[in-house]
Amino acid sequence: TLMFASDYPHWDYDDANTLQIPPAWKSKIMGLNALDVYKRIPRAQAANAA
Repeated sequence: TLMFASDYPHWDYDDANTLQIPPAWKSKIMGLNALDVYKRIPRAQAANAA
């Protein structure tokens, strides 16, 4: 399976530290949602990569 995304031609980005989101959502947005979808990635391995 291959997933590709591009925001071309935008040169700017949204800094994750300046997003106006509830603190409880941050860990899900920064990786836990992906771990829930991609079950083949062990959570312990992902924690070590961060």
